Amino acid sequence: MKKKIILLVSLLFLLCGCTAEVDLEITEATINESTDIIVFQDANFTKEQIKAGFRNYVPIYASDVIVDTNPDEPVRGINYYEKKEDDLGTGYRINYKHNFAFNRYKDARTVKEGFRSSNIQVNKTDETILLSTDNNGLLYFNQYPDLEEVKINIKSVYKVKENNADSVNNDVYTWVFKRGDKKNIYMLLDTKKEEQTEESENEEKPKEEVSEKEEDDEIVAFFNEHPYLIIILALLLFIIVVLIISKFKR
Repeated sequence: MKKKIILLVSLLFLLCGCTAEVDLEITEATINESTDIIVFQDANFTKEQIKAGFRNYVPIYASDVIVDTNPDEPVRGINYYEKKEDDLGTGYRINYKHNFAFNRYKDARTVKEGFRSSNIQVNKTDETILLSTDNNGLLYFNQYPDLEEVKINIKSVYKVKENNADSVNNDVYTWVFKRGDKKNIYMLLDTKKEEQTEESENEEKPKEEVSEKEEDDEIVAFFNEHPYLIIILALLLFIIVVLIISKFKR
């Protein structure tokens, strides 16, 4: 009997000893999601079966049911992930990505099907954004017994006030979920606009403007430090001008 594979992406459909890595980038207006799923052939699934098992059209929202159409075709009115695949020789790296409007990410398939509960809370009074999930771990381990590990990386344009990430590297906060882990994602972002200091304003000015200001300051300082010399030079200049004018009158 021929085996049939339906791999739900990303957290979205996983099977046969895979690992997944989800990259989230939070901007002021969007949450950009990119998921890499790596699967290698084994005794149960050939490379061709693996490739055929990943659908080309996976809806981005959990409310849109995935229909096992044959051939795999899009349905009008449904938004789908953009799919890309890389041949690894003995397997494939499948990538699904989409840029979500910030206020719609709570409905994303990865969020709804990955956790029992989740929260993206914008507090305009405190000027913060809270991202959190329940502490029951990922639901995908219950659905797919051969799923080994899921890594979630989050990067944001905002300052991170609090977090419980497993590791942080160059402003990228990483959570690693393995089978049996009972933990959650917690991140509090500060959306306040930082006030510019006088020093930072000077740094942003063109070098020409800064150098001209420095030269003016040096001239003023010289006048303040040598007032008598300035007076004497002014008198000499006045006498010279008077002599020149007298000479022309003669």
